[in-house]
Amino acid sequence: MPSHYDAWRFWLGVVNSAGTIAIGVYVWLVTRDRVTNKRITDLDKKMGEMLATFKEKQSAKCTEHQRRTSELEVSIQNFPTHDDIGAVHDRITSVKGGVDELAGLIKGMRDNVTLLVDHHLRGE
Repeated sequence: MPSHYDAWRFWLGVVNSAGTIAIGVYVWLVTRDRVTNKRITDLDKKMGEMLATFKEKQSAKCTEHQRRTSELEVSIQNFPTHDDIGAVHDRITSVKGGVDELAGLIKGMRDNVTLLVDHHLRGE
């Protein structure tokens, strides 16, 4: 016949086994969370470094674009206006007219020189 001591021993073993299993599950969860938290912390650190590097590169690019834009704005201010181009066109047209007139005079002079040369080569 089982004694009262054997019943206590059985239940103490059950409680001991349940406690050991509970502690094992707790340790597993804590360890798993610690590893996960370390991985997340490492990932967060790397992302922060990458973001800082990206911001530095973007800042340098933005500075370069601002410099180039400023140079273009200064250059555009010095471009000739529509009125300036119209004035140049008018001046070119007047020069062309003068050149055409000079070409006509030179042609007339060439014809006169040709007549004089013919007259002197043939005699009277």
